[in-house]
This record gives sequence, structure tokens and C-alpha cells, in this order.
Amino acid sequence: GYDWSHPESHQSRLLNGTIVERVVNDLRYYASCDHELEHAGPHRFEVTPRDGSKVLSVAVHFSREQEAPPANEDEIVESSELHWAQFWRSGAAVDFSGSTDPRAKELERRVVLSEYLTAVQLAGDVPPQESGLTCNTWYGKHHTEMIWWHTAQFALWGRDALLEKNLAWFQSQLPAARALAGSRGLRGARWAKMTGPEMRESPGGNPLIVWNEPHMIYLCELLYRNSPKREVLEKYRDLVLETADCMASMLWFDPKRGEYVLGPPLWIVQEIYDPATSQNPSFELAYWNWALGVAQKWRERLGMPRDPEWDRIRAHLPPLPQKDGRYVALESHPDTWDNIASRHDHPEMLMPLGFLPETPYVDRATMNRTLDAVLANWDWETKIWGWDYPMIAMTAARLGRPETAVDILLRNGPNNDYLPNGHCPQRSDVALDRNAPAGTPRREIAVYLPANGALLSAVALMVAGWDGAPRAHPGIPDDGKWHVRAEGLHPLP
Repeated sequence: GYDWSHPESHQSRLLNGTIVERVVNDLRYYASCDHELEHAGPHRFEVTPRDGSKVLSVAVHFSREQEAPPANEDEIVESSELHWAQFWRSGAAVDFSGSTDPRAKELERRVVLSEYLTAVQLAGDVPPQESGLTCNTWYGKHHTEMIWWHTAQFALWGRDALLEKNLAWFQSQLPAARALAGSRGLRGARWAKMTGPEMRESPGGNPLIVWNEPHMIYLCELLYRNSPKREVLEKYRDLVLETADCMASMLWFDPKRGEYVLGPPLWIVQEIYDPATSQNPSFELAYWNWALGVAQKWRERLGMPRDPEWDRIRAHLPPLPQKDGRYVALESHPDTWDNIASRHDHPEMLMPLGFLPETPYVDRATMNRTLDAVLANWDWETKIWGWDYPMIAMTAARLGRPETAVDILLRNGPNNDYLPNGHCPQRSDVALDRNAPAGTPRREIAVYLPANGALLSAVALMVAGWDGAPRAHPGIPDDGKWHVRAEGLHPLP
């Protein structure tokens, strides 16, 4: 995505001894240094240690406006130390010390590093790309279907303000979301799939993905659960109600069936099916049912009447598609368990009970059989993503299978390897490194933060539980090998 071979295409001008003006196309910004700079060639500036010191410490400040040089490096370090001390002493904490299960230490390591990485990378002025600020993936754009995996954990770990920073961007983009909905003949606010800071839909992201749409309702509900106050309802009412209105208008009533159906065209979570023929995916149907129900609760909390269309839709949704006693990805392509080519990418048929809470819309016994089928028959080697492991663990936990939940969360499998710095790189299932042995998949994404965020959400569910959970720490094995201490975690719905 970067081309450094045309130095004439941008400008770097030394304004005085310490400030460089940068111009790239129509972007202008400034780099201010606390040392004197010497011009050393196109876009190159040299810094010399003061007084002949052998140690060089430099502070550089980047800004849109020309500003004075920044505070010195000692003040920056002191400010950083204060910030992180406050961070680690706030929010939730989980401690597995004293556990004899050998997996406990590794789980705690992943938790702590993921807390740090998500705080650094996922709470800026605009929603992050999937590799955060570290490297450029998918043209550097934000994928709105990842906002739940990136930020739900902030609310679950008692750091609501970091989630609210992300939602502030969505609030600011409501006019663009309304315009996008109108351009597609929909009501309310339609969230673009892949977008830059201005929420303009970008090439390379499939605009037919829909599971990004209900995330606003889920995330706002997490904030309200943490702080059930009128001001929270008023602050986020437009996000919740306009998102729900769009969701309702995305369904269409089939008079022959007497049901509301979703798609086509449609691109589902498991991104392997033809969008021109895809209809009624299992997870999306369950998400529509649950999120419209939550939106009705928001109307009632706000003193508004229930929306009769939303109730009518929920009463006339098709049953979740299944075959041979197991849920499948799609009603229109019920071949999940018949065709190995349909068993890679995200096993979305588990998400109606795990990512979502248990409801009468989902049969528990069928979901248990579906989980067994995924564990035994999924094509893990072709493609699986870093957030799939925590997602599957959430289903296992809600089904009362904590040993399975821990097993899958820490499974030694593709795209679930957490490096010493906490990064969870993702490999390619197609492209090969020319220097690697034949058949070795290359690393395609060096940093994949949906994995870190999903891990934290799964641990929150496994430790803090959910509404109506049968015991404390319901996703952790009750076998005497685990010692769990936790504070500040919030249960999931």
C-alpha cells in the first residue's frame, strides 16, 4: 500500500531549526522536535545529541497546526507512566495465580497483553482498522463488522469511556448513514462495511455484508447495562432506533411463506457463499430477532410505544436453518455438513447461542450437536480467523461446557498463536512466501486485533458469566485446578 519511490510527490520543508512542514496532496501537517534539525537530503533531517552525549533522546510532536516544540522527553515519559498506572488500576482485573492447570498462565498472559494492545490501538478518534495503527491492511480502512470484536470488551472490562470514543464517531456519521440507507431504498441509518474517517464506502469491502448493522444496538445496550440511566438512553437513542429502523426495512415479507426473509442479495458472516442467491443465514436471523427486541426495550425505557412492525417481524421470522439435527450456515445453501468446501472461514452457525444470549429462538440441544460437528469436522487448515476461537469458546461456555471453552480458546491451531508481544498474526490460506518451504502459508497480517478483543470478551463471559448463568465463573472448569480471582468484570446479556 505504500510507494516511497517518488520523493517529488510530497514535500518536507524545514521552517526553522525545529519544525518540519509536511505536504502530501491536500494534507498539510507539522512535525516539531525538541532538538535542532539539519537538512540532510529530500525528506531527511538529522538530529545530533546535545553536548556530545552518547545517549540520544528525542521528542517529536505531530499536529495539523504549527506548534512550538513539545515538552521534553522526561515529561513525556512521566506523563506516560502516570497514564498507564491509572489504566491498570482502573477497570477490571482477572488473576489465575494459584491455578494448577498449565493453561492458566498462558491465558493470563494473553489477557494482560490484549488489554494493553486494545487500549493502545482501538480507542482513537476514528474506529481502527483490523491491524490497528501498526501496519496497513485492507487499504487502511475500518471494517464496521469488527467494531463489536474490537470494543465490546471495553464495556465488559469496565472501560466504558474507550467504547464511547468509538461510538462518538458513529454518532457523528449518522447523516452519512442516513444518506447511505436512502440511496439503497432503506429507512434509518445503514452503516457502511469498509470506510475511511468520513464513512464513505470504499472499494474492496463488500457492501452486501449486513451483520455489521446490529452492532450499534448491542454496544449501546452494554453501556446502558453498566449505567442504566436516562442520560445514556438519550445519548444513544438515535444510534439504537435508527439502526433498528434500517434493520426492519432490510427484510422483506414473502406472502407465500407468510414470513419475513433476509436476502438476497446478501453477504453473510461466513464469506464463501454467492451473495446473489444467499437467503436467511442462521446467525443474521438470530441477530435480527435479538437486536430488534433490545431496540423495543429502548423505546419502552424512553417512554415510547413499541414499534408494531418490529414485533410483527420478530413473530414472523423463519426458523433458524438446520439439517440432520444441526444448524447450517444458510437456508438457501444447507450444505454445511455435506460439503467440506462449506466448512471453512467463520462457523457462524454457532453465534446464535454464544455471541448472543440464549432465547427461545434457538434450540439448545441442536446447538450442542452443532458445536460437536464444528469441533470434529470444521476445515481448520484452509482458513480460520483469530476471533473464531473466542467466538466458539463463548458458545461452549453458554452450553455448560467449560472444559471445551478453555480448550478451544487456547487451541494450538492456525491463526491462534499469540506472540511474546501479544500479537496474533494471521496466515494466508493461498499466498506463499517464496523463501519458505513449499506449501508453507505465509503470514498475511502481522497484527490482528479482532483476535485480542474477542479473547477479552470471551474471558469476560467465561469469568463474569451472563444473565442467569448457573454459577460463578461458568466458563472456567470447576475441577479444582483453577483458582480465579476477578473484580470489575460485567456479565454479558
